[in-house]
Amino acid sequence: MGHIQKRGPKCYKARYRGPDGRERSKTFHRKIDAVQWLTKHEATKATGEWAAPELGRLPFKHYAELHLETLTTTRTPSTISAYRSNLRNHVLP
Repeated sequence: MGHIQKRGPKCYKARYRGPDGRERSKTFHRKIDAVQWLTKHEATKATGEWAAPELGRLPFKHYAELHLETLTTTRTPSTISAYRSNLRNHVLP
């Protein structure tokens, strides 16, 4: 079960412990925003849909490579090669 702590005249910190045992927190200026955030995360834990927030962070390079793999059936090899070259030389640096 999470909780909300007042952290000053206009600051509220919402905290909850995830199924993995780690505590997560976020600070808000309004109490209602803290309550909504906490309620959302508690509901996802209860329904089994919860996932660690850090698992949602995917580096762009990894995402781009995954996307290029999906294009191999609809694009010619030379087009894929050009895409990879553009990605490597212009986007990723």
